Amino acid sequence: MCGIIGAFIRNPGIIKSEIFLITEAQKSRGMNGFGVALHKDSKIIRERTTTIEKMKKSEIWEKVEVNDIIMFHQRQPTSSPNVEACNHPFLNEDGTIALLHNGIIPDAQRLYRQLSKKHRLESVIKTQWLFFRSPITFTDSEIALHQL
Repeated sequence: MCGIIGAFIRNPGIIKSEIFLITEAQKSRGMNGFGVALHKDSKIIRERTTTIEKMKKSEIWEKVEVNDIIMFHQRQPTSSPNVEACNHPFLNEDGTIALLHNGIIPDAQRLYRQLSKKHRLESVIKTQWLFFRSPITFTDSEIALHQL
């Protein structure tokens, strides 16, 4: 399963190093995909990668300021491929909600059929383009976002 970190920023100068210390300590929770969402000025900025090296080099860390909120996810894929489109956090269509999820949603196929009629599932679109496979590949965690 995955590792999740969240913080309300009081000292932006240490958040990056602290997150990567925790990430290393919980590396058994997954080192196959990484994502961060930063809530600042009523907007959500997101970065997702498949390697920790890319995540450490992300420009998002330079944008962190006092009173921002940050969420970080390290992934061990359980039900979808290891591609950026399947890495957390997921955003809703208008980018106003970010969600991280840990675990498996047992009824994801049925929920997908329901939710895909009303929502655009990013992981479906990207993995269909990458893999051209059937049945449809998606991240069940993105289903949780669209149930809100």
